[in-house]
Amino acid sequence: MIYKIILNIYGDKLQPDNFIKDIRGEYLISYKNSPGDKKFNNREEEFEFGSIIFSHPKRFAFVHNSLLAEYKEWFIDFLLVNYELFVKNNVEEFEFCFDMFKEEGEQCNFSIFNRTLLNKINKVDISYNVSVYTLKKEEYQRRLNIIKLDWGIL
Repeated sequence: MIYKIILNIYGDKLQPDNFIKDIRGEYLISYKNSPGDKKFNNREEEFEFGSIIFSHPKRFAFVHNSLLAEYKEWFIDFLLVNYELFVKNNVEEFEFCFDMFKEEGEQCNFSIFNRTLLNKINKVDISYNVSVYTLKKEEYQRRLNIIKLDWGIL
């Protein structure tokens, strides 16, 4: 099974550019917006809230020795080390999104986080969203090989 986890943060008064330089850790930002930013270049519609979407530097992971556990733990550690900064800068909502990719015919069993990791963030009001995608064997293997290369496993 291939995992892609992202952390979304939102707030009505969240201005990402005001504190993004202070965020600790190694991470990727795949998207950010502030209240008043245009939703589309060719329309006047504006966002009424700010948001940032964070990813692990490797974006994807899979079950391999301790790799998946480290990938999941990175998200918890990243959230905790930056939590006060996020709240201080008007983050009102936290959301983990899990995109799970399984091979056609493969059974779909997984845990979001183990109880140790969940216990670390038990005081954080956070949502968990899960999507599962089935890929044909060739596509699954192609993606898995790319991810392995990214992690230096192939």
